[in-house]
Amino acid sequence: MDAVKSFGGKYATLVAKHNCGFTTWPTKVNFKDVAGETVPYNYTIAQSPVHGKDVIQSFVQSTDKYGFGHGFYYSVVVNNYLNVQLAHVRNETAAPGQVGITTDVYNDIVFEQLEELWGNYGNLTEIWFDGGYSGEQKERIQALLHKAQPDAVIFNGCQDDGTCVSDKSIRWIGNELGHAEEENWSTYVSITWLKRNDSN
Repeated sequence: MDAVKSFGGKYATLVAKHNCGFTTWPTKVNFKDVAGETVPYNYTIAQSPVHGKDVIQSFVQSTDKYGFGHGFYYSVVVNNYLNVQLAHVRNETAAPGQVGITTDVYNDIVFEQLEELWGNYGNLTEIWFDGGYSGEQKERIQALLHKAQPDAVIFNGCQDDGTCVSDKSIRWIGNELGHAEEENWSTYVSITWLKRNDSN
């Protein structure tokens, strides 16, 4: 947080769950595996050497201390612990350490974990969907955003066809290498400004 403050930052975003599937908070989600057994989501900080900690809660406390907004990154389309790529369980035998599930169960897990993240850690400034989300997930995510975090901006919240999970979707300019065209315009701000002025 000292580094964020040093360059004039106003908020910070933390990776809550990346593609590996490990959650940095002690998720309470349970689910049915392919054998029909109800099992806990046990690839979390609660099973790590620092069990008893909640990195998300510590992060939120730090941002509050500095007066910063806070946000979370959560990959909804990849989870290697559950053998998921592109928001679907792969049609292959689970590797050692992976848990076999169906895609429907996976979507339930995503939704329940987002309920925990978006419902238990205050008002979020930004939510990251790195890699986007699937069409099957859109309606539930959209409803949860509207209910739990209506003011958060959503990074990578649009699909290739231009439909977005929120009217507050954002994206970096250019690409991940930092390359962008010399002239670059924010069409969201322009469209919002035009709509507001057309109604007057």
